[in-house]
Amino acid sequence: MGRLQALTSLSNEELRRPLGDGWTVAAKLAHLAYWEARQVGALEVWQRHGLPPAWWTLPEADAINAARLPLWLTLPPREALEQAIAAAATLERLMAALPAAALAQLPPRRRVHTAHRGDHLDEIERALGQA
Repeated sequence: MGRLQALTSLSNEELRRPLGDGWTVAAKLAHLAYWEARQVGALEVWQRHGLPPAWWTLPEADAINAARLPLWLTLPPREALEQAIAAAATLERLMAALPAAALAQLPPRRRVHTAHRGDHLDEIERALGQA
């Protein structure tokens, strides 16, 4: 959470900085908010109803990202950042509360729930000259 929280010092102009392929820093943060909130939802359904979180290996993730990018680009930059922070905090709380036996049932990439976030924070920090 610390690296994500550190982005609160960015200006709106920095949050609008292009990352390439039509993405901006803010759009990438909105992307993180979406996928982490989706993981929160899957964990909650799994815990309440015992439904397996098999959808976490979605082959259509690239299509979902492409379809949502135009929406993510319209979000005010500060709102995208706030959503990313809120989703990450919720996911952190849920993951910390999972018993080890439950954690072991998750797909490997989901056990280290910060991996996806870290990949994109690396990308953002490079674009901002912070890496």
